[in-house]
Amino acid sequence: MTLSSNLQISAPTSLSYLGDGVLFVGSAYGDSQLAQLNTDKNDEGDYVTILDEMTNLGPITDFALVDIEKQGQVSKPIALLNVL
Repeated sequence: MTLSSNLQISAPTSLSYLGDGVLFVGSAYGDSQLAQLNTDKNDEGDYVTILDEMTNLGPITDFALVDIEKQGQVSKPIALLNVL
């Protein structure tokens, strides 16, 4: 058996199957990705298609939910990043 691919997926720290062949690859070391798992090869000859890629901004050291509009409902999460 020979496997060959030009596909690059970040080193995952979490894998979450979302259903319908969609996989979220969460990575603390690289960009996180949303991938489609296929039963047949795509145009590039791979069984995986990257649907979206989320840029890794760095490790999140704290997370807070804030009521910005002061209506008693927390609607916007704010992540505080550790910037070196």
